[in-house]
Amino acid sequence: MEQTKTFKMGEVIFREGDKGDCMYDIRLGRVGIYRAYGTARQSLLAVLGPDETFGEMGMHGDEPRSATAVSMDARTLLQVVNWDTFGTYFRERPAKVVAVIQQMGKRMRELTKQYTELNTAVLNLMKSLELDGKPDQAEQIRENVGQYLNVSSEYVWKDE
Repeated sequence: MEQTKTFKMGEVIFREGDKGDCMYDIRLGRVGIYRAYGTARQSLLAVLGPDETFGEMGMHGDEPRSATAVSMDARTLLQVVNWDTFGTYFRERPAKVVAVIQQMGKRMRELTKQYTELNTAVLNLMKSLELDGKPDQAEQIRENVGQYLNVSSEYVWKDE
């Protein structure tokens, strides 16, 4: 049984931090995906349209939504896909299996690229601080974010 929901312009579909238990297939209209929606730090991450899906990461585990989804048209029609309808959805729309996997792969590649660039920038900052005679500041960065950095080939800590 197909479940659809209609949203008006500006209506929030889900909020960053909400528990996710479904994904959405856009049938009509557009959806904006935002970080920090409604705050001074609001950032539009993507605008999605018909035949695109979003929210699929919310179906994996009990992690909260990482962004807010908002209707961007006077009428946005979404098909709701949850675990109960997941199998039927993909049997009826096998091309969606490929599209969702490709979309997730693209997101993973972009996140990996961003992580690598950020990692390099932080390591370069730490090197620069040490060269400028500010090893305490470099150490402070290490204490705060060192667990997230790939330091194996880029940087050797003085105490290691």
